[in-house]
Amino acid sequence: MMQNALSQYLMNLNSQELILIGPFYQGPPIDSDHAIFVDAGAQFRKSNRGFSVGDGDSFDGPLDEKLSQIKDFSDLAYVFKCLPEKIRHVTLQCNQPVFVFKNA
Repeated sequence: MMQNALSQYLMNLNSQELILIGPFYQGPPIDSDHAIFVDAGAQFRKSNRGFSVGDGDSFDGPLDEKLSQIKDFSDLAYVFKCLPEKIRHVTLQCNQPVFVFKNA
């Protein structure tokens, strides 16, 4: 079975931790291989490090993986669906609060 670009990126990532940057994030630009920028969150990508994904409904710049706007799931749900078992800690950065998911 062919893997999508996000799944391939995550499998090759040498980490058990991720930072998800969503559309409501309001902090400084992020420069990290561990960052996944979800749709409008991609505006906070400082360099080509990390991975951007979304359907482009809230961001009109380039994305590493462009999803169809015709779907029955959110861009964020797609990211969670793609997480491999090796990812044990996910931090969702948004305006506030910061949500932390730990997979024991």
